[in-house]
Amino acid sequence: MNLAELMSSLVRRWYVLLVGVALTAAGCYVASTSVSESYESTSSALLLPPPSLVGDKGNPFLYLGGLSAARDVLTARLNSEPVRAPIVEDYPGVSLTIAADTTTAGPIVLVMTEGGSADDATEVARRVLEEIPVELAELQDELEVPDRSRITTMDLTGAAEATSSRKDQIKAIAVVMVGGLAVSVLLVGVIDGWLLARGARRGGGPPSGSRRRPASRRRRDPAGEPETDGATEGESAVDADVHRKHDHSGQPSARAAGRALSGSRR
Repeated sequence: MNLAELMSSLVRRWYVLLVGVALTAAGCYVASTSVSESYESTSSALLLPPPSLVGDKGNPFLYLGGLSAARDVLTARLNSEPVRAPIVEDYPGVSLTIAADTTTAGPIVLVMTEGGSADDATEVARRVLEEIPVELAELQDELEVPDRSRITTMDLTGAAEATSSRKDQIKAIAVVMVGGLAVSVLLVGVIDGWLLARGARRGGGPPSGSRRRPASRRRRDPAGEPETDGATEGESAVDADVHRKHDHSGQPSARAAGRALSGSRR
């Protein structure tokens, strides 16, 4: 079925398409109500260079370029199971992502949370931000780094208040809408083809794609004259013979008619 035939089917069976669109709209409504909205929070912390590098009156923001390696090490430590598990186990419905901020050149750690409750998502972000300087200090304690050479952190955003996100609902609605419309169009094509075939059978027309054969064909002999069947030739001979052998009263003789009929049958 090409596009033109499909459009013709949709026009002819518009009522079937209308029912499919109505059912698709109902499915989209159910999807929007069954999938609850989620809440997201994005917070960040910045690593600062040690005082030995900046000096007493230096600007730490001018020395951020060499802290990317320390940021990556700290991110790996925060994502380790001993650090991560105690935070998320109290909030099973919240997902936590800790990663380096690759959109900027600075050594920034991103903390992203998502959950069904705004309070839970915000609380998990707050606890991670509190854990960042603790874990960084423990890493440097293990290496016995002097105080003036220690890297510190600065909270850039604080525990940002979680905001509503409807992306899960939008995804569910989009899937139902596309699937419902596709099924509706397919159903219109199937129903239209079935109805057309049934109408052709009721009207006595040939099935689609078949050719009507002629009722009879006249055969021709090699000389080019049309042939007739034996019964027709025999009847013609009988009629001619009977016509020639009329009696004087104008009626055909019964004996002559019988002889002529017997000869034609032989």
